[in-house]
Amino acid sequence: MKGFMHVVEVVLVVLLVFFVFAQFSSIPRISTDWSDVKLKLLGNDILSSLDLQGINWFNESEVKERLNQTIPKNIIYNLMLDNVIKPKIVVGCYCDDAKFNQLVSILSPGWFVINDENVSFELVKVGNTSEIFNLDFDVSVFFDYQNLKAQETPLRNFLGHDKGIVEICDLDSWDPAQDSIQEDYFGLRTSTLTPDANIISFHDTSKDVDNEVYNARKYFYHIPLFHDSFDNLDQWNTETGNPVIVEFGDGKSVNLQAGAENTWIYSNYNDFSDGEINLDVYIEGGVFYLEFRLDPATDEAYVAAFSTDPSLGYDAFYSQSSGPVLTYIGSNQSHTTSKNGWHRMKVVVEGGNFELYNDGELVAAASGLTGTGAIGLRHEGGDVYADNVRTTFAGDHQFQNFLSSNENITQLDDNNRKILLWQATSGVAAAIINYDIQEGKGRTVWLSGGGDMNSEEQKVLIKSLMAWTAGNSYDVLKSEIKRPVTVHIYKTFSRDMLQEVRISLGLSYLY
Repeated sequence: MKGFMHVVEVVLVVLLVFFVFAQFSSIPRISTDWSDVKLKLLGNDILSSLDLQGINWFNESEVKERLNQTIPKNIIYNLMLDNVIKPKIVVGCYCDDAKFNQLVSILSPGWFVINDENVSFELVKVGNTSEIFNLDFDVSVFFDYQNLKAQETPLRNFLGHDKGIVEICDLDSWDPAQDSIQEDYFGLRTSTLTPDANIISFHDTSKDVDNEVYNARKYFYHIPLFHDSFDNLDQWNTETGNPVIVEFGDGKSVNLQAGAENTWIYSNYNDFSDGEINLDVYIEGGVFYLEFRLDPATDEAYVAAFSTDPSLGYDAFYSQSSGPVLTYIGSNQSHTTSKNGWHRMKVVVEGGNFELYNDGELVAAASGLTGTGAIGLRHEGGDVYADNVRTTFAGDHQFQNFLSSNENITQLDDNNRKILLWQATSGVAAAIINYDIQEGKGRTVWLSGGGDMNSEEQKVLIKSLMAWTAGNSYDVLKSEIKRPVTVHIYKTFSRDMLQEVRISLGLSYLY
């Protein structure tokens, strides 16, 4: 009996020792777990604090300076933004001088602004295919069909580094038996379909926000055809009065000065027909007029008005004849604009239908004739300030047919969710995307090479394709960290385009 009790005592002691060691083993290790917890707390505090202070997360020097002031010297870090358009897109073009100059013209003026952030293009001409997949490029571009079978390894490596490839060409000479690249990486095949002469539109599936092709479509509708934040008046001609650039509000604005009634300027961009016009307006008194489809030779135009004085009219639409003489058209909500404050004006023009928005509220609607013309700014009364003028295409834009007569390319697996543009009447694709090609990374686009690539719609389309294929992750501050502790915050940008941006800070100790 005593022997049995002794055995029981030994078992109990062993179990007790086991539970004691188990408890101690569950305590965070000082060198790892506690350190990670401290880094997470530090990272969350830093991101939240800097965001509340209004830091520009896209500004590398500003972010670096503020983080260096905040993060202890024994900690290394990196910072990445996800779900953004890269602020600088480096494009390598395999092309001759003529095609390169055409690409420069297409991407002119070489930058655009979305949500107050500049996006710029840097272009590099490459003379042979062995250099086109340089990892310094975000996007590689081809204007003519190339059999890239011999370059498959660097091509695959390029896509594996989350890069993009755009080819703008007809594939008449493509032989699938000799070149599998178009199938394997671009997701293309030939079909028996033949195009007709009808318009081209975005595929119906591009409206699905869960579809990757939606992002390329979204970029198209938000990249401006024309934009001016008034660093100068180079893009405008003064018709009467003396508009000047002043420091006002958050930066520079144009002041349409009081004392010179009907002061107005109009843009050198004179091809506006359909789309959206957005601008910020500050009215000290009187009425501000935005003219569109303006013929400078006759002063004939349509006019959207923001009025601070009901005796001068409401926020409304007018037709303008020479003089200029205004005739009220359409309907309005008897809405006036409050003085001495910034207001966002948006005019939507789709064919003969017009809508006027004041700070997001629909205040007037009208109908008129179609046409093209310039955009003008004019006022009556006190000083008026205008800023951030931008024009974009309206929703459901339809493209002039640019398919060649023998175009017969379609998506490899008949996957409509990868067709960006098509001719609905014939079923022929005009632009096809592919993504997650190499271990979940890399994007490609094929765009039919027919038609005139100098049209405004083609230029904006190609800009949007470049922005999409470049990827949506931006390394603001790079640092090679083997096992970083990463913390995130999410920020919504929505001034011009809705972006739910993830801001990621990676932290690790030097030792």
